[in-house]
Amino acid sequence: MMRACLFIIVALIAVSVAGCGGNASWINVLSSQSVTNNDTRNQTGLKVVRSSSDSPDQAAAKASDTAIDAVPNSEIAAQNVAINLSAAPIWMRPFLESLSQTGNLERGRALFTGACRNCHRLGTDGHNLGPNLSKAYLKSDIELLYDILEPSRRIQPEYQTSVVLTQDGFTTSGIRKSESQKNIVLRRENGLEQIVLHADIDVVKQSNVSLMPSNLRDQLNPVDVADLIAYVRHCGAAHKNQIANQ
Repeated sequence: MMRACLFIIVALIAVSVAGCGGNASWINVLSSQSVTNNDTRNQTGLKVVRSSSDSPDQAAAKASDTAIDAVPNSEIAAQNVAINLSAAPIWMRPFLESLSQTGNLERGRALFTGACRNCHRLGTDGHNLGPNLSKAYLKSDIELLYDILEPSRRIQPEYQTSVVLTQDGFTTSGIRKSESQKNIVLRRENGLEQIVLHADIDVVKQSNVSLMPSNLRDQLNPVDVADLIAYVRHCGAAHKNQIANQ
């Protein structure tokens, strides 16, 4: 019997954000195992390694060390929201309307740290599982809302999920990083990489479902989303300016 290749990261942690009136929470998918070495095997014998280009030390990025103020409201933002409302689906309109209000960067940072950075990089903080958010500030409000609240609506090919079924009947999934004659390497959250031997694989399928949680529209209120988008836009623009000044 070939060994199982199952590595499941399924711990659900509710993150309460201070300053959001006590009703802002996010369901966060984190690693259920603690990887202390660069080369570790879980209970099924699956080899798990930490990507050398995605160090956990970057969690304490300089951009997150400084207290930041709320983004000032602007007439331009309000005008953009008014234009977008007519084109947006009904469910999106409360979220769009919230973007015309002041976004709180401290709450946005807490949301990003608690629920986004395990899979996304923003400036020098986070991991490279999903799309890099450093240039997300260039996107329209509608685009960002779709990306957050309907992540499976449009998935870039390089971020499509690979679902692997082993000959022992186990299933695992991740973003395919590379493939050789010997194995497939899948990228996972928190900078982890999963190695699956071809000899253990029965079927590999490409999924049209994003690795992002699909129920964030129910988990986040419009104020939460406005704070998160404000923080992403702020840090993306700041990162651009920092690079330009180097």
